[in-house]
Amino acid sequence: SYDKKVQTNVLRAICGFLNSEHGGLVIIGVDDARQFVGIEHDTGGKKDPEQFQRILVEAVANRIDAVAFSDYLKMDFATVDEKTVATIECKPSARPMWLDDDQFLLRQGNRTQALATRQYLSFVKTRFADAI
Repeated sequence: SYDKKVQTNVLRAICGFLNSEHGGLVIIGVDDARQFVGIEHDTGGKKDPEQFQRILVEAVANRIDAVAFSDYLKMDFATVDEKTVATIECKPSARPMWLDDDQFLLRQGNRTQALATRQYLSFVKTRFADAI
C-alpha cells in the first residue's frame, strides 16, 4: 500500500505549489540525498505508474479539491537507473486551496509551511484578489 505519511507530504507540497504565485514541480522517487529510489520505495515495492496515479488523483480530490488535478496538475513518469520516478507539474491555482479543509499551505523556497490566520488573510488579499 501507499505510505500515508509520504502521501501527506506529497499533498502538502502540491497544495503549497497550487497556492504559490508561480507553481512548481514535485518529484517523487528521489530521496533527500537526491538519489533515485523510485516510486516503489514509497509504495511497498509496487511500481505500477497507472495505479500510483489513480491513488494520487483520488487523494488530491478527497483531500485538496475535486477538480484540482485536471485543472492545475500534470503528472509524468520517467525511468531512471531502472527506477520509476514521478513528476507532478503544479500550476498556480486561481483560488485558495486547502489540505484537509484546515491547512492553508504555501511553498516557499524548498519548504512548505502552513500560514497562520493573519498571514493567510494578508496573503490571500494580494494573491487571490480576483477570486474573492
